[in-house]
Amino acid sequence: MSIPERFYRIARGKLGELKEWIDRVDTEYAADPSGRAARELDEAVSNPVGPVVNPVRSASAAPVAPGSINSQPIPDPLGYHYRIFGLQPGADFAAVEESYRKLIARADPSRFPLGSDDAAKAADIRSRIETSFRALRDELDPTARRFDRLEFDFVGPGESTSDGKTAQA
Repeated sequence: MSIPERFYRIARGKLGELKEWIDRVDTEYAADPSGRAARELDEAVSNPVGPVVNPVRSASAAPVAPGSINSQPIPDPLGYHYRIFGLQPGADFAAVEESYRKLIARADPSRFPLGSDDAAKAADIRSRIETSFRALRDELDPTARRFDRLEFDFVGPGESTSDGKTAQA
């Protein structure tokens, strides 16, 4: 077996592992919210505690009595994205970046023959990883979010800007 063929087989195996991991996380994420909502609704109907207060994460929030519908921990909205990277919720941005670099390298479609099923799977996995990274980056790195929202007016020589001024060459 040639070295490139061996690398191809190793990459294909690692891609399969990565796909299984992400599919498992997707399945857990898709199955959990509806089940939790149904449990909360049943609990609220069968055991009225009084007015339901919207649970908000803050340091000034009053403690919740055990057994009430609000005593369950509030799920982290970014928990799914942390699980994609194999990290615990609340991990710092440096850990997210390191995991992102490793996963993106493993899911590089150029490591597989052009147009193959493996390349398509790698592209799908890569898009999921990038989506999760953007969500975590927006939450953990406010500077990056501000730079993403910047708009620049690029004006070439001889073109006029919106205020009527002409750019100089």
